[in-house]
Amino acid sequence: MHRPLTREAYSIGWICAIQIELAAALAVLDEVLPESPFDMIQGDPNLYYFGRIQNHDIVITCLPAGIMGIASASMVASNMMRSFPGVRRGFGLMVGVGGGAPNLRDGHDIRLGDVVISQPNGPHPSVVQYDFGKSIERGQFIQTGQLDSPPRVLLCTLSALKARDPADFGRTIREQAQQIGAEDQRFQCPQSPDYLFKADYFHIPDESLENSATCSRCDLTKVVVRPERNANYPHFHYGTIASANQVMKDGVKRDTISEKTGALSFEMEAAGLMNDFNCLVIRGICDYSDGHKNKSWQPYAALVAAIYTKELLKLIPEAIDPEDAFGRDNVTRVVKWLAADSPQEEHDTRISDTVDGTCRWILKRKECKDWKTEEDPEARRLWIYGKASTGKSVLAANIIKDIKDSTFPPCVFYFSIHESLAKRDPLSILRSWLSQLATISCRAFKMLKSMREGNGERTITELELWSLFENCLRELDLCYLVVDGYDETFNDIASRRSQVRGAREVFSRKVVERMKGTRARLLITSRDEVDIRRSLLEFNDTVLILTMTIEIRPGDTLGDLYKFCGSIVDERLKSSKLDDNDKEVTADRLAQNLMECLSGPG
Repeated sequence: MHRPLTREAYSIGWICAIQIELAAALAVLDEVLPESPFDMIQGDPNLYYFGRIQNHDIVITCLPAGIMGIASASMVASNMMRSFPGVRRGFGLMVGVGGGAPNLRDGHDIRLGDVVISQPNGPHPSVVQYDFGKSIERGQFIQTGQLDSPPRVLLCTLSALKARDPADFGRTIREQAQQIGAEDQRFQCPQSPDYLFKADYFHIPDESLENSATCSRCDLTKVVVRPERNANYPHFHYGTIASANQVMKDGVKRDTISEKTGALSFEMEAAGLMNDFNCLVIRGICDYSDGHKNKSWQPYAALVAAIYTKELLKLIPEAIDPEDAFGRDNVTRVVKWLAADSPQEEHDTRISDTVDGTCRWILKRKECKDWKTEEDPEARRLWIYGKASTGKSVLAANIIKDIKDSTFPPCVFYFSIHESLAKRDPLSILRSWLSQLATISCRAFKMLKSMREGNGERTITELELWSLFENCLRELDLCYLVVDGYDETFNDIASRRSQVRGAREVFSRKVVERMKGTRARLLITSRDEVDIRRSLLEFNDTVLILTMTIEIRPGDTLGDLYKFCGSIVDERLKSSKLDDNDKEVTADRLAQNLMECLSGPG
């Protein structure tokens, strides 16, 4: 069994609140380490379990027995991040059971055994602490504070899961639960009835039974009439989860808080995690947060939540730093063998050139959002084009920064530079992409290291570069590829313009061909050249990868241009005696002059 070499290699932390949730988590792992590979860190009382799901190394822990709630969860998460620093730059998962808050009027037909996943929904956050706020006159309570959202990489992956056919996905979860239940009877689906009583109908305990939590004496005429659900598999609900330091066992209060907060589920730990632990909350529904609750559905609900989490992780590329796992010297040798220039300096320069408040418009464009979040699985190429000096490179740098700040999937990039012949060489793009992948993906690094050692460290050929590139894309599945200034590529490499255009077209088609069968996404920025347009837009039918386009028009960048001119005027006239109004007039005049220049031929 593969064992991570360091504590830093664990970048996913999984927290459970009760023992049955921990048992469910361990049951879904592909591999479980029989013992801890690390000594305990002084001052950390957590007991850790280690395992893998696909290529993810996961560290799991559970809250102390009998000590639940927000403070306990926060302390456990804090100790986990101290003992395993990789989790801080990775993400956390809070997985287990919760009480449902059905609302048939709003379409939330939540049943026992369903799964609720924390996700921001319009004005409602992913998690709300409903008992945190202030009491005011007339007995009113105002809930205050705002908890952080789950990491963007997890929200993006939720989009991919939600795109699956719900019935097929539900059956997949059910079949896995049945397989585990066949081996461990604790996790078999309960045969007890699924009753949702009216909110204002209180539970009547049967004192003659050992378990008085059953509803044997409750009036079944008070059961809410719900549409018949023919399919016996879990359904999935995405929205707000309500958290507090109290168990919710009141149907009326449940509905009141749910109406106010949009909550679909109630639990007791998530509010202690969201601001520091960077996590997603996944709850299998084991009761309806009312007085009729009992524990008969807990094991099965915990299991389906754990299986959902496994399916989620299978879609996320690994996030282990190869230097943590293999050592800096090994990574340096592979990068040197590729003979690639790093584009980081060009990227950083363009980011430093960005005026505060600019470039936001491109990130808000639907085409850019769809390309980044996989909203349309087939629209995996984005071409941003415009005339010279319209800020394409700065826009590309900010898109790259936005991806790197918000997602785990590798993002590799390249800036073609007119003044540098080497940086217009097409193979420099491949070398640079592969070099960057070697420093951020263990799987890519292993392939590159293997080829380097198999070659006896001889110079890598063009054919081998393309082969490595294709294998890396297939192994990683999801990866962002960016080329800025593509119209500058190949200039002076071929002798005639027709040869340049032909070579560029062949290169882009080779890249797209190798994207087939993966979720890789390509962004190209350039001027509107005939061959680039043809290779991106007329090559769709044969590879079934669509291209979205954004043409940069003067109106798109007008706001950015005025901010840019304002910053120049503020800087150059810092010590002048002009008042703010005169400076604004000067900035407007400068912006108008620049706009006239940019409106000329490209």
